Amino acid sequence: MMQKIKIMALSLFLTVSTGVVVLAPAAVYAQSNAAQSAAVCEGAGAVAGGACADTGGTVANLVQIGIRILQVIAGTVAVFFVIFGGIRYVTSSGDPAKLNTSKNTIIYACIGIAIVALSEVIVQFTLNQLDKV
Repeated sequence: MMQKIKIMALSLFLTVSTGVVVLAPAAVYAQSNAAQSAAVCEGAGAVAGGACADTGGTVANLVQIGIRILQVIAGTVAVFFVIFGGIRYVTSSGDPAKLNTSKNTIIYACIGIAIVALSEVIVQFTLNQLDKV
């Protein structure tokens, strides 16, 4: 039973991580294109309501929303596993194998929370750097 839970958790974590890794470059690309489009429109002397007025970067916004959703899902799963590991720790009745398993669950879940937090920092840093360009 525990092996199945570990496999499911690892699968979910890898899926979410892959989604973040795939979507982050797309956000960078979309932000870069929006900035270039805005520069082209300014150079052409376009006025509000003209052909160049719609450079809002909606693709970048959608990518950011997708990344945030994946981060919330990953964070929620990690917190669930911290709680799950804590319950298993309390109910282990002093069995060393169960104690070790529950400690590992808590440690891996905390590592997952740290990765989710760092991914948020990396995404924000990247987007802030693009805003400066």
